[in-house]
Amino acid sequence: MIALFSFLVILDQTTKWWVVQHSHSYGLVLAQNTGIAFGLFQNQTYLIAMINIIFLVAIWFLRERLFSRSPWQTLALWFILAGGVGNGFDRMTRGYVVDFLQVGSIPTFNVADICVNVGVALLLIHFLFHDRPQRT
Repeated sequence: MIALFSFLVILDQTTKWWVVQHSHSYGLVLAQNTGIAFGLFQNQTYLIAMINIIFLVAIWFLRERLFSRSPWQTLALWFILAGGVGNGFDRMTRGYVVDFLQVGSIPTFNVADICVNVGVALLLIHFLFHDRPQRT
């Protein structure tokens, strides 16, 4: 799973680097998001970075407890962790998150955002279909 995590973080950072370097050449959408999802908490970079760090450290220290429950939960949490690290790295190094993907009226997003959403979706699917209490 560490290989998947590493691949996702590298993919996120590589795509962001490429878009920053080439957005003017290809007419790509390039947004500097100083907030969180859907533009909430704009210009609260330090607060968001601290919450992100606390969240990631908590997942890391609780990983044995959190990741050992099932393969689905493990996969989901590695996706969430990769997305948090990718966007957290942006906040710490740039002061904002690079967003560049836009689909319809959905706010601009990036690979790290996709990772977080895939992880949350996997957790929801797991809890809805695989982790239900047994009926007697």
